[in-house]
Amino acid sequence: MVTPKWEDTVYTLDFIRERAEHYDELTIEGGQPFAMDFLYWSHIIPPDVKWRRRNAVPRTSLDPLAIPAGYLAEVAYEWDDDGSAPIHAFVNMLAFECVDSPQNNVVNETMTDLGRR
Repeated sequence: MVTPKWEDTVYTLDFIRERAEHYDELTIEGGQPFAMDFLYWSHIIPPDVKWRRRNAVPRTSLDPLAIPAGYLAEVAYEWDDDGSAPIHAFVNMLAFECVDSPQNNVVNETMTDLGRR
């Protein structure tokens, strides 16, 4: 029997958003929230994993019901390069990459409009 790798475990955007609300509450009082810390806190990345890989292939068609943990780790690692930010901002950025989210629809419409001109 093959044990699934943690990177292949999938999470919904709603689950990530819910966990982010709790994490933002914990870090609001002087905390410096980082996306990687959030993923460790949420157990999306196991505590014994030391992640050091950036996002190689940006996606604009993520399934909001099945976002791979490995992709979350890559995006978070890169996101943290800019310093700390509220975790809900990180989750909002993910929404732009999820198919059929209002944010993703606006991006796709804009890209289509730019292609027509």
